[in-house]
Formats: sequence, structure tokens, C-alpha cells
Amino acid sequence: MDDDGTGIQQCNYEDAGGHDVLNVKLFKNSTGAANFRAIHLRILKSEGADIYVMKDEPNECGVGLLGPEDNIAQFEFEPGDAAVAAAALPAGQTWCDFSAPVIAEANKKLGWTK
Repeated sequence: MDDDGTGIQQCNYEDAGGHDVLNVKLFKNSTGAANFRAIHLRILKSEGADIYVMKDEPNECGVGLLGPEDNIAQFEFEPGDAAVAAAALPAGQTWCDFSAPVIAEANKKLGWTK
């Protein structure tokens, strides 16, 4: 995890082939929190978490969790083709739907469950 002086804590995860598959950012930003509330595509509700979906594709997902005092946890999933094939998503389901339980668990770990 690195801090580039912006107050954003960021962590990237790679698959076995060295491709970035997940980027997680933690930061505090009132404008950013307001944007998540105003510009989201939809809100997924999972295990007490309100997951603000910003990018919603079968093979990509961009979401945010909003905590107290405009704290934000942002997740950007870009799974590889093999992971998407292995997930065998039902018609109409996106990677955000598939990832909702994991994101909800992060929400619990952050103590932001409603």
C-alpha cells in the first residue's frame, strides 16, 4: 500500500500472470462522496452495505463504499478472461453482482455496516 501525498491509500492486486485485477483505494473526500451519491449507475445492497456502482460490466466493476465523515473505499475489478469464464455469470449478472459479498465483507471490516 502506498501513499502518494494525496491522502489516498492504494493497493493493487495481480493475478498469476502479473495483470492488475483489483485496485483498492481508501480516502476521505467530501466532493468524491457527493459524486458517488449523485452519479452512480445503481446501488447494490448486500449484508448491510450500500454499494455505489459506477462501472457495471460482465468483466469489469467499479464501486464505492461510503463511510462516516466522507470516507470512501473504492474498488476497481478487472478480472481476466479465465476468471470471467470460471465465474460463469448468469445472463444479466455483472461482475459487480458477483463481487457484492466480498465488497460487503470489506464494509464490515471497515465498521461501516448499517
